[in-house]
Amino acid sequence: MRGLPRDARQTGLPASHFDFVFRTATLEHIPAEDIPAIFRECARLHHPAVW
Repeated sequence: MRGLPRDARQTGLPASHFDFVFRTATLEHIPAEDIPAIFRECARLHHPAVW
């Protein structure tokens, strides 16, 4: 696995691009007003058929 340095609010990657999206120990470092956009982007990137 390798990191992809991107703006977490809008990565520019195609929708449903990843089978697995995770974040750990990061939200406390992000301005509260940016968190909803980050969660929306995570949901957009996650492939819906994978759970």
